[in-house]
This record gives sequence, structure tokens and C-alpha cells, in this order.
Amino acid sequence: MTFAYGPHPFTIAFFIKATLATVAGMFLLTGSLAMNDICDIDADKIAHPERALASGKVTNIGHVTLGGLLFFLIAFIICFFINTVVLRLAIIESMICFVHYGFLKRNLKIPGSSIIISCLMFAMIPIFAYATVENYSWKPILLLFSIWYFADISQDTAGAISDEEGDREAGVINFPTYFGNKRAACIALFAFLLSVGFAATLSFTERLGLFYLIPAIGSGGIILLNFLRLIHSPSKVNAEICCRRGLLFVWIVGMSLFLESL
Repeated sequence: MTFAYGPHPFTIAFFIKATLATVAGMFLLTGSLAMNDICDIDADKIAHPERALASGKVTNIGHVTLGGLLFFLIAFIICFFINTVVLRLAIIESMICFVHYGFLKRNLKIPGSSIIISCLMFAMIPIFAYATVENYSWKPILLLFSIWYFADISQDTAGAISDEEGDREAGVINFPTYFGNKRAACIALFAFLLSVGFAATLSFTERLGLFYLIPAIGSGGIILLNFLRLIHSPSKVNAEICCRRGLLFVWIVGMSLFLESL
């Protein structure tokens, strides 16, 4: 997504560096997901018993931890050969991950704090590609970050509604377990509206054409109907649909930016 919408002309050198930076961001995200699975093993035994750790198919948590750390190490090596800015971003994201999953997620008793913090790691991926060049504009970076961040909050909140039973029994304090599924669905809708709003703002401020506007805003409007349905009936099935499609919006925005750059 991010290498296609750079502040510099499209070149092979920029393509390679931005792609490597994005891959490094994905490695960091994968490592953080491994840490999350370890942290959520008790809740997953109820909400997602099919998962590897929750089901007992994988019993050695040490191996999972080592695998997660290996993803972080590979990301650091990639970032080291790009530039110091990308490497610093990787270190910051890793620190957020370890502090969050190592301490905050279980001990910070603020409703939804886990979703608010964990979504930062996903939303930092667009910044990685922009950091591969020196003379970049902060406005599109912040808009892309906001699109990813609030779309991820919306789909994570929908996912939490789906997992509400397991989270409640495991003592997890998030939007559904604290406010109830109905209000949590309203929070998910509001976050998605913000994401769509930032996507529209990106279109106007950067003067993007129809290749971006029609798929991005059009899909946002269609997916919005799913969130409205979730508010009307905050069931597990509707929550899972919103969880999948909320994240899909991010990738549609990315592909639209790619088409716009051609």
C-alpha cells in the first residue's frame, strides 16, 4: 500500500526500499501477534478454542516466544540496512509491543486500552515506507496513519464483541465487557466513520482522482451498512462480519492509492 503513494517520483530504488520497510513493519506486526496469542491464551480457550495455543496443539510457549522474537530480530536487520529513521521506528514499535503485552494489557484497568494501544502498532506500517525517503510531507503520513488506526479500532472492537464471552470470563476489560455489546458497536461505528472521513480528507487534500475516490469511499459506504446492522443486532455473526470487512477497507484504500499512482 505505502510504497505506491510516496512523496517522490516512482523509481525502482524507492520501490525496493519502501517495500523492504513495509515488509519489516509486517514482521514486527507478526511478532506482536505472537505475543498477543501468548497473553490471551486463557480468553482464547473460551472464545477461540481452535487456535494453536488455546487448543493445546502447541504446548511449548517458549518456542512461540522465540518465534516472535525472531520476527522482531529480522525486522531490525532489515531496518538497519534501510536507514536510522526506520530502525528507530522499529525500536519504538517493539517497545510498545513488549510493554503492552508484557504488562499493560493485564494490569491497565482502563476500558478499551488494549485496543487503543495495540492498534498503534498496525497503523505505524504506512509510516515505515515514508521514512525511507528524507523530504516527505507529514500531512499524507498522518492521514494514512489515521485511516489505518481508526479502521483497525473499528474491526478490533467488532472482534471484541465476538469474543465478549471469553474476555468476560478471563477478566479482560474492553469496550464490550465494560460498556456492553450495544455501546461497543456504537464505538466501532464511530471509529469506522472517522476512518472513512480521513480517507475522504486524503482525497481532497492530495487531489486524488476517481481511481482512489470511487473504490475507497464507495467501499466505505457499503461496509458502513454492516456496522449499522451490528448496532441493530450486536450478535457474534454480525461482529465477525464487521471485523473482517473493517480491515478490508484498509486494503481497498491501499489498492486504490496504487491505481491512482500508475
